[in-house]
Amino acid sequence: RLEDRRAILQASPAIAEVVTLQAVYTGPEEVIVAAKVRPSPSVSADELTNAIDDLDRQLREASEFVADVYLDVTKHGRADVVQSS
Repeated sequence: RLEDRRAILQASPAIAEVVTLQAVYTGPEEVIVAAKVRPSPSVSADELTNAIDDLDRQLREASEFVADVYLDVTKHGRADVVQSS
């Protein structure tokens, strides 16, 4: 479930906000998880890198169907993201 993936990302102290989150099904038993996240301002680049590696592992362990994880780090929050119609 997408809510479970969001909970994993939000539980990380390195992540201040999950701006967007998608699960793209590429096959009957294969999912790509893609998220745009805003890091906590207090984490260093090394800490963020380690946290992203850990989140990748956690997301894959949470479901055997997760084939790939893509995390896009941005300084912008949800209010800064322009919605297209």
